[in-house]
Amino acid sequence: MKLYKRHITGLILIITVLLSSCVEPFEYESENFEKLIIINTVITDEIKQQVVYITNTTPIDEHYVSPETNAQVIVKDDIGNQYVFSETEFGKYISQNPFAVIPGRNYSLNVVTSNGREYYSEEVNLVSGKKPVSVNPIRRVNDDGIVGVDILVNSFDETSSSNYYRYEYEETYKIIAPNWSPYDIVPSGFGCGSPFTLVPKQTEQRTCYNTVTSNAIIQTNTINLSEDRVGDFSVRFVPITNTIIAHRYSILVKQYVQSRNAYAYYEKINKSIQEGNVFSQLQTGFVQGNMFSKTNSNENVIGYFEVSSVVTNRVFFDFEDIFPEENKPEKECVLITPPVTEERGCGLLPFLEDSGYKYVEDNNQQGEGEGPYVITQPNCGDCTREGSAEVPIFWIE
Repeated sequence: MKLYKRHITGLILIITVLLSSCVEPFEYESENFEKLIIINTVITDEIKQQVVYITNTTPIDEHYVSPETNAQVIVKDDIGNQYVFSETEFGKYISQNPFAVIPGRNYSLNVVTSNGREYYSEEVNLVSGKKPVSVNPIRRVNDDGIVGVDILVNSFDETSSSNYYRYEYEETYKIIAPNWSPYDIVPSGFGCGSPFTLVPKQTEQRTCYNTVTSNAIIQTNTINLSEDRVGDFSVRFVPITNTIIAHRYSILVKQYVQSRNAYAYYEKINKSIQEGNVFSQLQTGFVQGNMFSKTNSNENVIGYFEVSSVVTNRVFFDFEDIFPEENKPEKECVLITPPVTEERGCGLLPFLEDSGYKYVEDNNQQGEGEGPYVITQPNCGDCTREGSAEVPIFWIE
């Protein structure tokens, strides 16, 4: 068989829960494990159906999501308005009607679990209105000497009322299968020795798109600056060797203006992560948010109820826009030519059926011990192994 080559952790889950991007298990030390509830959300000044996530901690040696289901969830303001949330997925609660937080009003979150435990938040309000954010991708060599594209944000508040900022992003990138063929290879009969036939592909497998959401706490502040200006703050660095920027890439950056208390809460979480004692009530590192138990005042509650103004900005770029004189990163692909049958049984068939290898081309220079077809691993011949063939509605070429 000839081989061809052509240039070919647990804490993240915790952060993801806290940023409300999805419902994931909270990993916690199994020794003396105590199940804790996690209530977390950011309600914004966007008119939309807002979301609250409620889950529970799980032992570090357990790998499952522990959602808090069938809870009653209500957001209230200080003039009597109530916004009721309904559970749409396990542990995910969405407001029944769209709404936005309004400057000058105070808001609180109230939760009653299915077994009657009651939780509440401190009252919080918006500290600032919307402030524009610009996003600028540049070529840069980072402190580790790595060449890549740095996604920088800039923002300015002439009233100096913002000061504390948190960022999230969604990056979307084009995937082009490097060894795509318009044909699939399928057996014409049964058994190892049956002939094979080339048939046209019935679905798009050459060009796809994938979207990944940030899962880190990204913050900055301007409290010690002469003006409330965020200047060239890096929210994402992608090394030049990363294939996600090989073709077209887009990033949507979200800028949240935080209160001083919300900023401090997330800052403490980052510090606890670095020290390895995240949320451990057995250590001094437990980070208390603004959620509390009404049923049991001694109960530790994880999470934060935050209201924030948010602005977004999206940019697109091609690899050549940032690196006009450098080579694109390429996916490592292995091309093989297994014989149709081998002395001890099947040669080609298991690669196609069990391993999902894809047809590339005919082997026109067939050598000893080789088969008539060149095939490659699934993700090199089929982009849907790494993304979706559906073009995102916001995509611009």
